[in-house]
Amino acid sequence: MKLARFRRDAGAPAVGCVLQDRVVDLTELVPLLARRLGMAPPVEAASVCAWIEAGWLDPCAASAIERLAEELRLGMACAAVEDVEFLPPVDRPRQVLAVGRNFASHAREGGHAVPEEPVVFAKAVSSLIGHGQEVRCPESVGRVEHEAEVALVMARGGRDIPEERARGCIAGFTCFNDLTARDLQRLDAGRGYPWLRSKGMDTFGPIGPWLVTADEMPLPLSCRIECRVNGGLRQRGDARDMLFPPEKVISFISRYITLSPGDVIALGTPEGVGAVCPGDIVEVFVEGVGSLRNPVVRAEG
Repeated sequence: MKLARFRRDAGAPAVGCVLQDRVVDLTELVPLLARRLGMAPPVEAASVCAWIEAGWLDPCAASAIERLAEELRLGMACAAVEDVEFLPPVDRPRQVLAVGRNFASHAREGGHAVPEEPVVFAKAVSSLIGHGQEVRCPESVGRVEHEAEVALVMARGGRDIPEERARGCIAGFTCFNDLTARDLQRLDAGRGYPWLRSKGMDTFGPIGPWLVTADEMPLPLSCRIECRVNGGLRQRGDARDMLFPPEKVISFISRYITLSPGDVIALGTPEGVGAVCPGDIVEVFVEGVGSLRNPVVRAEG
């Protein structure tokens, strides 16, 4: 199931199922869905994180919700995909984490050794923006580069999650662009500082356009990852070439950090990262998910 958070005509946020070129608004149908599922409803009908916490994205529930959306689609006035504003698919993740140098090709293009264990860093939750929203680049930060990635969203959290249980802890997958102020990153790294400001700036975490539930993206994860800038191909890789696959990443992080439902973990980028400039359109494509597209503008001030 493709589950989205969206807004129509500047209205309130809603949760919908994307079916082909239409979005079926499920927000007002939560009581009906709860009866059909035989499950307690989420505490907030318009919150994907609440849906996750209620267990509504578990494989059986997600499949049942999608079937009901298919049934209802013909009798509803469903918005076209191009007529809605897509919001970040998770509305209140406790944290946004990412894995650096998870593709050997990207590690080498940056002049780094291939890591022996996952290189984990954080991005600010406030960096997240949705499909179609503007990436704002302050002139003072210098070169900004795209990094096309697939990200997972946690269904269940905890500490010390074993790899064999990590598979069942994933709610779904989405597209992610780990935008990086590269000059700042090199400056901070040279001083022994963390990467937070170069990676976590406002708007430097495009995500979406929707969440594809885990039952449709089985492990071991194998999907094409691409980035295009103004239509020109910049990056192409495959998730099967990750040094550390999703279940290993979850297990590793949870040794040190308690993970929570709705947390986002971006899984690394293949080689081919490059600069973006105001006026560019950046598109991240993940096979099985779709395309995340964002314009780049100059930040004011």
